[in-house]
Amino acid sequence: ALGSCHWRGDPLDPHENPGGTRRALIVGCDYQGQTGALRAGVADAQQWARFFMKRCGLSENDIRLLTDDPAHYQQKDSAGCAVATRDNVLRALQWLVARSNRGDQLFFVFCGHGAQIVAEEYAGQKLCENAVLPTDVCADGELPRVVSDTDVHKALLAVPAGAQATLIYDSCHSGQPLDRAGLNYLTEYVSRGRVDYEKLKGHPVLPRFLELRQWKVRPTPAEAFRESQLRCQAVQWSACANQQFCVELPIDDRPRGVFTYIFVCALLKAGVHASSEALMREMVELTGQLKGRWRLQQ
Repeated sequence: ALGSCHWRGDPLDPHENPGGTRRALIVGCDYQGQTGALRAGVADAQQWARFFMKRCGLSENDIRLLTDDPAHYQQKDSAGCAVATRDNVLRALQWLVARSNRGDQLFFVFCGHGAQIVAEEYAGQKLCENAVLPTDVCADGELPRVVSDTDVHKALLAVPAGAQATLIYDSCHSGQPLDRAGLNYLTEYVSRGRVDYEKLKGHPVLPRFLELRQWKVRPTPAEAFRESQLRCQAVQWSACANQQFCVELPIDDRPRGVFTYIFVCALLKAGVHASSEALMREMVELTGQLKGRWRLQQ
């Protein structure tokens, strides 16, 4: 069972606890007690961890599951390393990519909020870098703590040719963490109007983006890799396009991220070795069924 693994020392140290040739970092956040709290980010992440163990044959030593649910992380030997803070996610990304070799398969899964972080503003236009939000996103007030496209891209640069990296984002604003040409990773700001997160609390359907008015412009860092190609083979699966939004809602009597639910169902039906095209066909069919049930527009 998840949570029964005992680490030697630091679970996020790739030298003490390297994992096997197939490794997964899975992050799930519900942001309880914070603005924009979710209900299914942690449960989705736990479902992915079970999927990788039961269907893909990864052992618990090959998986790092970070959440912000005390019921999960307090069971761990090194509880502080299992909390989905920005520092831990960045350290866990280094654990994932360190000591990579040809033939390795790496997976990064995020279930929670995405955000567009304004990087440049001129002539009334805003350009944003996209990011996923760890549980301590608001710890610095006006400057959000995020795991940006650039953070993920920089980690993936360490993965050699002949290895494979798969990114799965059940969040909005999944961005462009793979190959980069010029400023193509910056996207035009998508206006969501004024989102009343307080009013959303009681609603069964919750969007997976967070936007807080007090956040300041965060200029693109000088070290952002503007012309940069990954050496490894990489694929990114995203819940929605940048201008759309993805949601979580009750399915079979409990809250679930729609994308995680559809993706896992498609993998179970088509098989883990199915082509991307076959998976997409299954996912489109399942999405159609859910749209009919919930009158979803995206």
